[in-house]
Amino acid sequence: MDYKLTYGGKDTAVSFDTYCDASHGDCLDSGRSTGGYLTVMGGGAIGWSSKLQPIVALSSTEAEYMVATEAAKEILWMRNILREFGLPQHGASPLHIDNQSAISVSKNPEHFG
Repeated sequence: MDYKLTYGGKDTAVSFDTYCDASHGDCLDSGRSTGGYLTVMGGGAIGWSSKLQPIVALSSTEAEYMVATEAAKEILWMRNILREFGLPQHGASPLHIDNQSAISVSKNPEHFG
């Protein structure tokens, strides 16, 4: 018996969405947060990561922002590889974040330094 992943859909356009989320300080030993992201294209997962963050986040906003940064790197990599395959992306690649404070920080440059 052969097993396979089948991606499909009604859209002919090749596009993808990325979702990210983080806990805050869920590691009882270190106080570090767990963050992860999932990239979906054609109804199936094509990229993902879930790991303990390298530093202790001081807030849920910081934990979410750190994982959003990693997810954004994945988006850039995915856009580049799709372009190499002859499938350039003509528009934004959505990054879904459920933390309004992290979204606000990413949209307002006065929050940086």
